[in-house]
Amino acid sequence: MKLIKFIPLISTAAYANECSCNIQAMQNSVATVSNDLSSRGFDVGPINDMMNAMDEAMPMIMAELKSQGIEEPDEFMAELGLSPTDIATMIEETYTEFSEILEIKEVKNLWNTGMKAGKNSFDIVDAAVEKGVDAMQPEFDQIFSSMGWLEKSDSRKKRDTTDSKVSAEDVENMVRNLHKVLTKLFNEYLTGDLIQGYAEDVMSQVVPIGGKIDDLISSPDFSKILGEMFSGEEESRKKRATEIEEYEKYRMI
Repeated sequence: MKLIKFIPLISTAAYANECSCNIQAMQNSVATVSNDLSSRGFDVGPINDMMNAMDEAMPMIMAELKSQGIEEPDEFMAELGLSPTDIATMIEETYTEFSEILEIKEVKNLWNTGMKAGKNSFDIVDAAVEKGVDAMQPEFDQIFSSMGWLEKSDSRKKRDTTDSKVSAEDVENMVRNLHKVLTKLFNEYLTGDLIQGYAEDVMSQVVPIGGKIDDLISSPDFSKILGEMFSGEEESRKKRATEIEEYEKYRMI
C-alpha cells in the first residue's frame, strides 16, 4: 500500500482505445493545470498519484462497462447528467480565475505544507495498517488454510460453494479463526497507547498548517485580492438589485 510513484500525467496512448474521449479531455485538463502548478513550485504529487491511479484503473472500468452492454461510455454518462467536457471547462476556467491568487507566496507555502502533511499522514496510517496486518498474519493464514486457499492448486481441496459442498466444519473453523483475529486485534494490538501514538504522529504533521494559515491571513497581497473580490461582488449585487427594480417598474406599467 505504498503511494504510487510519479509518472508523467499526459498518457493519452496508455488506453487510447479503451477510454472515452470526454474522460480523456477531462484528464488532459487536469494534467495541464497540474503541470502549470508544478512549474510555479507547487507540490502536485497527490494530484499525479490520483490521475495515475485513474489511468491504471480505466481499462478495467471500460471493459466492465462493455461487459454490461455499454458500448459508448460518453453517451451513458450524458444520460446520467454527467459531462466530463463541462467538468474540464470548469477546471480550466476556475484555474484561470484564481491564477492571480496562486502568485501569492503565502498561498504556495500553505499549499505545499498541506500537501506534505497529507502525504506524511498517509504514510503514518499506511505503516500502521501494514504493521497491523503483519501482526494478524498468523491468524489470517489459519483462515485461508481452513478454506483450502493456501494449498497448491494440484492438491487443493475442492470446495464448490454453488453446490453447497463447503462443509459446516469448514465454515465453523473459518469463523473461529476470524474470532481469533478480531480478539487479538482489539484486545492485544489496538491498545490505547498505540492509537494515541498514531494520533499524535498525525497531528504533529498537521500542526504546521496553522502557522501557514496565519501567514496567509496577514498577507497584504491576499487581503488586497480579497478586498477586490468582495468589492466586485458588491457591485454585481447592486447592479442586480437595480435591474430588478427597473423590471418591477416596467411590469407595473
